[in-house]
Amino acid sequence: MMVKILQLFLLLSALLLCANHASSAPSESNDDHSGEEKSMYCQRNKEDANECSIYLPPANNPTLTLRNGVQLPLFSLGLAHFTFGAPHVGSNKTFVGFYPSKSFRQIELALQKGIRSFDTALMYGTQPHLGQVLGQWWASGRLKSREDVFLTTKVFHKPAPKFGLKRNHQWNLDDMTPEQVAIQTEDHIEQCLQELQVGYIDLLLMHWPSGEGQEEGISRQRRLAAWKVFEDFYQRGWVRAIGVSNFCERHMDQLMQDGATIRPMVNQIESSPYLQYESIVSYCRDHEIQAHAYSPMGSGLMNVQNDAVLQQLGKAHQKDVGQVVFRYLIQKGYAIAFQTNSPERMVSNLDVLDFELDEEEMKAIYGLIRVNGSFGLPSPHDLP
Repeated sequence: MMVKILQLFLLLSALLLCANHASSAPSESNDDHSGEEKSMYCQRNKEDANECSIYLPPANNPTLTLRNGVQLPLFSLGLAHFTFGAPHVGSNKTFVGFYPSKSFRQIELALQKGIRSFDTALMYGTQPHLGQVLGQWWASGRLKSREDVFLTTKVFHKPAPKFGLKRNHQWNLDDMTPEQVAIQTEDHIEQCLQELQVGYIDLLLMHWPSGEGQEEGISRQRRLAAWKVFEDFYQRGWVRAIGVSNFCERHMDQLMQDGATIRPMVNQIESSPYLQYESIVSYCRDHEIQAHAYSPMGSGLMNVQNDAVLQQLGKAHQKDVGQVVFRYLIQKGYAIAFQTNSPERMVSNLDVLDFELDEEEMKAIYGLIRVNGSFGLPSPHDLP
C-alpha cells in the first residue's frame, strides 16, 4: 500500500512540474530573457533603470545624412574628461591632464537615458572605458547589436606638452616624417578598434591639422600621409565615414590638391554663442561636409550659463540656456558633441526639437561673438 501511495505522489509531482514549466515557457519574441530574469534585473537596477525591461530603447536623436549615406546622429555625448587642477581632482591640486575614470559612470548613465552616440578620441583615454561598458550592455541584452550605437573617435593629435602626454601617441608629430606618420596612424586606428572592442568605427576624425609653429610644407605632407591611411581603412569597411577636426578651408583645400581621393565628410570645430567660424561653416556647406560643433557651452569655462541674453531667450521659450544654445547651433546647420556628467542634462540637451528661434533671436545670439571666444584652443586659421 505504501509503495502505491508513493508512486501516486511521484506521478502527481511530475504532472505539476510539467504544468509549471509550460506556464513559464517564453513566448515567441526576439527577447532571449525570461520574464523572471527581467524582473530580477529590474529589482537589482530599480534605482537606475528607466523601465522594467532588459532592452532599453534609445532617446529621440534625429540623424543627418552624410555625403556617403551614413546617418550621423544630431547629438553625441563627448568623453573628454580633462582638468587644469583644483577643484576637479580633490586634493591633487597640481594635476593637469585627462581624467578618464570619470567616464565609467557617465557612459552607464547616458545609456540608461537613451543616448546611443558617443564622441571620444585616442588622446582622451576613454576608449577602453566605453568598450567595457558597451560590452556589459551587449552581454546583458540591454543593447541588441553593434548597430545600436554610433561611435566617433579621433587620431592624429598635435603635440600637447601641457598635458604631459608622450608615450606611444603622436605627441612627437613635429619630428615625424610622412612615412612615420602613415605607420603610426595605422597603428593608432587599430589601437582604437582594440580599445573600443568593436570591428568597425562609425566616424573617424583627424584630430588636428598640425601642431603650432610648424613649416607649412611638411605639415601638408604629414596630413596627406595620415589621410591616405584614413581612406584605406574606409575603403576596407573598417570605418564607415571619415572626416577632420579643427580644419580651416585652406587645410581642406590643400588635402584635395595634394592627392586625397575622398573629401572629408565631417569637420568638427569648436563652436558656441561666443565663437563662430562662419567662413569654415560656409565652406563645409558648399562642399557637402557636415559641420560638427564641440564645446557648445565653452567647456564650462566661459560662463555661458549666466549670459543675460541667453537667459532672456530661455524664459521666452520656457527653455534653459543650454537648450537655447543647442537650438541655435542646430539652426546654423551643426551636429553637436556635448560633454556632461549630469543625467538631467543628458536628457534636457536633447529636448530642443519642439521650438524654433526666429531671425531676430538668431541675430541676438550671433551678436554675442567675442574676439577671444574660445575657451583656450588655437584658431584653425592660425595652424600651418
